[in-house]
Amino acid sequence: MTSLQLLYLIADTVQFIIGVYVIVKGLSMMYRRWDRTELDYHAGAILTVLGAIIVMMLRVR
Repeated sequence: MTSLQLLYLIADTVQFIIGVYVIVKGLSMMYRRWDRTELDYHAGAILTVLGAIIVMMLRVR
């Protein structure tokens, strides 16, 4: 494995972790049981979609 391939692997891993983190944060905003407002719900939905887009943008080998 060349250093460039290793760099791509690290970048893909970081991108995947960030995408999953954004999805989890969005879902936690959407499904919080206490004092959730409509704005929290919609912000969570937007974050969830944004996280899914980040994960889908991973390069396919």
